[in-house]
Amino acid sequence: MKWLIWSRIDLENGMGGVETHARCVARELKKLGVEVSFSQEPTAPMDFPWDIISTHGNQFHYSWKFSKWLKSQKRTFWFHTLHGWSFERILACREPFWLGAYKASAEEVLGASQAHQTFAVHNRLSFINRFNNVLICHNGWDSWENDASTVVDSKFKNRFLFIGRGHDKVKGADKLKSIIKDFDITAVPGDGFEKQDKVLKTGRLNPGEIRNVLQESRALLVPSYYEGLPIVVLEALALGVPVVATSVGGLKDLEGRVQGLTLTLKSEKDFR
Repeated sequence: MKWLIWSRIDLENGMGGVETHARCVARELKKLGVEVSFSQEPTAPMDFPWDIISTHGNQFHYSWKFSKWLKSQKRTFWFHTLHGWSFERILACREPFWLGAYKASAEEVLGASQAHQTFAVHNRLSFINRFNNVLICHNGWDSWENDASTVVDSKFKNRFLFIGRGHDKVKGADKLKSIIKDFDITAVPGDGFEKQDKVLKTGRLNPGEIRNVLQESRALLVPSYYEGLPIVVLEALALGVPVVATSVGGLKDLEGRVQGLTLTLKSEKDFR
């Protein structure tokens, strides 16, 4: 079987949750003897007789040419994975004038409605129940994807950890900035916290290094306004590190089902 993971972004080398998810799928497929390829080329599906084409979110090259080609194929199936819905992010972050998100939302619905099979990382995506072909595939990750042998400095011990950029509205960093004076916080990578002297900024880390810092931390803080089902939360819980997060997205499905997860960070006062 020949499987193409097709995207506009570099899923094979990127550091985000979607990229990690795609690589995990590829790793498990290869264990089963499936030939897996990654491509960002718009014509990649039509350049080779694939059995499966898989895409993620809004990051795929949908076109009339691709649609016509796919309909003519009897052996090629299109699988699409949803990690969230951009329109829900618009509402959660109160960004009604972010025009790019409307385009992304439409592409996400297009993928979910046109693919032969759609997967979602949690069942709270508000529009997916309109489609009968949606299956839930919770996130997974490879903790050993990168070298984890780095010795972690003792300065990371017993500090609260925040993973994300300080200028990323969706991650809720604005909530953190108002209470930083009361907490010892480590920020990975630290961008957006340059003026916060009390924040320990790590710089860019690979997944193995992040895991090492995570294990030394007092707790992981996830004050996001919107999330799908964050891989870092699953990894923290697997390592026995407590997680304090906002009750959003797929995190709601974990509430009461796993130990170490507290969903409470709606505003700054919830930190105290």
